[in-house]
Amino acid sequence: MKTQTNQFRSRPAHALAFTLAEIMIAVAMVSIMFVSLYGGISSGFSIIQAARENLRGTQIMLEKMETVRLYSWDQVNSNGFVPCEFTASFYPGHTNSGILYSGTMEVTNVPFSEVYSPDMRLIIMKIQWNSGNVVRKREMRTYIARHGLQNYIY
Repeated sequence: MKTQTNQFRSRPAHALAFTLAEIMIAVAMVSIMFVSLYGGISSGFSIIQAARENLRGTQIMLEKMETVRLYSWDQVNSNGFVPCEFTASFYPGHTNSGILYSGTMEVTNVPFSEVYSPDMRLIIMKIQWNSGNVVRKREMRTYIARHGLQNYIY
């Protein structure tokens, strides 16, 4: 009867396991991979949150700007009809949850040729909010003409 020899038995018993140095290098490599993975995921979440905040700020400014574009010429030029300051929250419909956006709106004369000055106005809208410890700001500008879009609304 023929017996099979175990091919792993050819090495001594103390040589079958990993050495301490090999284990420590493997642990260091795995820990570096986990730290990198955690850093990448947390950085991704913070970038997504900043993009959401920027998008919401742009939506608020666009909403206010489109409202002003539909005002009549007399309403745009009257003092106090266009609100100078406004606030909005990150979540529409919730006034005191999440991030609070505060903005200003300024109606001024156009900065170019005097021929168009009596018939045009420049609207400057600025908005800012706190994102953690950072104050973020955005600005939007548009022109409104005397014979603009507001004359086509029935």
